Amino acid sequence: MKINLLPCVRNVLMFLILLSSTVVFSQYESVDAKVRVYPATFSEPAQLADRINKDFDTDLHKARAVFTWVATNVGYDMKEYYSNSRIAYSYTSEADRLKKEEQFRNSLARKTIRTGKAVCEGYSTLFAKVCDLVGLEAVIITGTSRNHQSQIGKLPTASDHAWNAVKINGKWYLMDLAWGAGVVTNQKKFVNRFNDAYFATDPDKFALNHFPDDKRWLLTNKTAKEFADAPFFHPAYLNSDLVFNIQTGFVMFRNNQPLVFHVKNLQPGDRVSYITSKDNVLDPVQVSENKFAIRPSWKTSGYLTIFVNEKPVVSYRILKG
Repeated sequence: MKINLLPCVRNVLMFLILLSSTVVFSQYESVDAKVRVYPATFSEPAQLADRINKDFDTDLHKARAVFTWVATNVGYDMKEYYSNSRIAYSYTSEADRLKKEEQFRNSLARKTIRTGKAVCEGYSTLFAKVCDLVGLEAVIITGTSRNHQSQIGKLPTASDHAWNAVKINGKWYLMDLAWGAGVVTNQKKFVNRFNDAYFATDPDKFALNHFPDDKRWLLTNKTAKEFADAPFFHPAYLNSDLVFNIQTGFVMFRNNQPLVFHVKNLQPGDRVSYITSKDNVLDPVQVSENKFAIRPSWKTSGYLTIFVNEKPVVSYRILKG
């Protein structure tokens, strides 16, 4: 038999282009600061693992150290991405499959840490390998990524992405190293831009843009239909505690009436605006008591995206009334 291993497909690039978050300072600032002085490359994953084992002694800090080093030192491999190549190997038995998969994973982890380049499978493989070497249990998860507003209403299909779960103090946490690493510019160049919204992400938020092939790795009870019908939430949303009253991905301006949005946790001075795919012009709105309205006009068709402080937060598909 032959097995094909997952590349990151073309949809991932669309999502990377949308990333706009900057470095996040958090409770892990001291861990991140120590890791940032590590070498930018290692010859073997074991060398990075030895450094982390020397500097950190808790599961949480070890997992964070692996995440931060990989996300800040591995760039998205645009050449491999555009080659659209697939890696396959043959096997004759289950034992042979497991042996060859381990060989492939070890080779990919070594290649990733030496070259500092990968697509999603390289990121997730290196993370899992180093976690194993520092004494953490980690798995590679494949599934459907939701990376563009045009996917609103579409059910999960064939695998197009890979991410991780790691067990920390007996509990599983979800990670996406590729999406935590940086952005692809409009010139189709990768720029490292660390985004720790994808470290130990709340499962309900993670499931907004990730649906695993094995539903056990949702770590929540969200269904495929809920995944499909939700709004499209941008990375800035994951870095916030905003809560929107409209939780379906479809909106309609009924009887020429405005859409009223209630948003919990907006801060005084936050600037709210919107854009539609009809004219692609950012329009400010007046916010009062965490509430604002968007009135119907010739431009309210296609897709509607809400911005907070000039960063895209959530998108909806506009239905015709």
